[in-house]
Amino acid sequence: MVVVHCARHVCGLASAAIIARWGVLKHRHVSLGGVWEYSHMKNFTGSQLMFCDVPLRLIATLPGLTYCSSHQSEDQRMVNSLKKRGVLVDTGGTASCAKRLADRLLPHDGVARLLSTAADSVLSGEQSKFAENVHDILQAGYDAHTLVNLWRKGVLWPDYLQQFWTDAHAKKQQALSTLREHIDVRKHISTYLGFVRIPSFLSARDAAKEVLNAHATVDVAVVIAHDGHVTFRARDHVNVLEIAKAFGGGGQVYASGARIFDSLPTDAAHKLFEKIRVLFPEGLSVAEPVPQRY
Repeated sequence: MVVVHCARHVCGLASAAIIARWGVLKHRHVSLGGVWEYSHMKNFTGSQLMFCDVPLRLIATLPGLTYCSSHQSEDQRMVNSLKKRGVLVDTGGTASCAKRLADRLLPHDGVARLLSTAADSVLSGEQSKFAENVHDILQAGYDAHTLVNLWRKGVLWPDYLQQFWTDAHAKKQQALSTLREHIDVRKHISTYLGFVRIPSFLSARDAAKEVLNAHATVDVAVVIAHDGHVTFRARDHVNVLEIAKAFGGGGQVYASGARIFDSLPTDAAHKLFEKIRVLFPEGLSVAEPVPQRY
């Protein structure tokens, strides 16, 4: 039995749905094992494991691995090692993981094509309306397994899903409006950082965008989530990857994150700012402008 695990965002879910749909059309039994945040991935067992849109470092040693894909820049030595074990690896290039799977498994299927197009739009930085809506309902708590099962059947966006999105979107807009009034702007050397705390239903990506849009002087949005994870989102000229790495995290030069707090103190912004000042006494590094796909 094929067991599919995927990341909990558009590309991962689209990839899992394409595999599940392939299973239906080819009369193969495919089970969705789990939808994961990267930091929660652990304890996988099985003989035919497939991972969609997951960093290879998290899964490379699994004995039952048969397929994996990642949109991140991966160590070629790790890729080659997996291939020598007979693992099918999709990584690199400009296409999303879902697009590579659609081309591989269901090149003529309209549903797979629509899902992969949505995933491509996220990777290119020009997120489609469908992809944005999916992001919203996932953040609002819609069950990812249910969504994959709908897509597997070829049902992309039924009326009740539209109603769920409408309610979630209204709640999101209200939260963003409140967030704008509570941005804590602090200056370190020549860099302005805007700190915010967010509720569980608001995504770090949306909050970071709101901070940067609301304050033209802010160079780095610092978004503190309820679970202690912190996201850093920069304008063109600041390297925030170095901040995340200092706390054991990762990401991109323009957008990164790390689990910094085990339990969230009331003065989390102040404590984090002081840590940044200590870690980077001479200020944050300048980054070369890069395309922002976040």
